[in-house]
Amino acid sequence: LPISQIQVCLTDVAQGLPLMHLNAQSAENVEIEPLRWGQAQDIEQAGSFGADLVIGSDLCYKHSVFVAVLKTLEGLAPRLGAIVTVPDRPRKSKISEMKRFAASRGWTWLTL
Repeated sequence: LPISQIQVCLTDVAQGLPLMHLNAQSAENVEIEPLRWGQAQDIEQAGSFGADLVIGSDLCYKHSVFVAVLKTLEGLAPRLGAIVTVPDRPRKSKISEMKRFAASRGWTWLTL
């Protein structure tokens, strides 16, 4: 696709949005939406974008929120899937639980 046809939706919690707007002000075809893990209203609003692919980096800082992160990804329903990075060294138990969650949804989990 030509770059002019690519649509991007950037998301963050509300306090991160002003900086995101500042960083994206010269970019074309960029939409910015609030997104809190597990919040139906945010998921619906961001999901209305119709993502083909979701890319997230270091999404889980606390073990207690990873299911909400995965449920949010499920709610966004990207057509081509999601690519997320989660450092696994200090979070081995979380990674195992995330893999089980993914398997229960029929998702493929690849460790790179």
